[in-house]
Amino acid sequence: MAKPLRNHEIEERVTPSGMLREAVEFFCASVAAERSMSLDFDYACSPVFANLGQAIELTLKALLREDGTSPKDMRDKFGHNLSKCLEHASARRNSLKLEPVEQNTFDSFSALYSFKDYHYFGAGIVTGAPSHLAVEKIARSILRQAMWEIDPGGLILRCPNLHRLFSDEKRPPPQPFSEEDAVAALKALDRI
Repeated sequence: MAKPLRNHEIEERVTPSGMLREAVEFFCASVAAERSMSLDFDYACSPVFANLGQAIELTLKALLREDGTSPKDMRDKFGHNLSKCLEHASARRNSLKLEPVEQNTFDSFSALYSFKDYHYFGAGIVTGAPSHLAVEKIARSILRQAMWEIDPGGLILRCPNLHRLFSDEKRPPPQPFSEEDAVAALKALDRI
């Protein structure tokens, strides 16, 4: 008997907008964790990096899903390798291409993330971690690109708390919801 598919394996349930919404939530969790620790130096602990990596992975896979990549292909071809995801997602998008220094930072982060070094300590403390601020800047840039492409109406950013995280974006701030907007947003979220 074949084992039942899990939600993330069912093609109809894995939508670009749903993945992007979850990516934004993980990004927010990363920022909140980092801010709650009030660190005075450019260091991030595992919860910050793990959530940041999850945000990047979901964002890139949302773009790949938008391009028609199936959930099975995402799992089999890319796994948790962020560098591979970025390579394939940026093949159609010049705006995702990173500068050489950013690419080195990203690849370093991807290597640690793809082996779940930020999730499980194994031998001890993670060493060789890239600059948290540099990785967060890259994540923010990738998220913005995905939002413009997948969520052009800005539904995800209508939440004021999320908008503050992306306040330097060129998109105008969200307008207050009318009752009609609220009903339409809830219906849209139900489809995500």
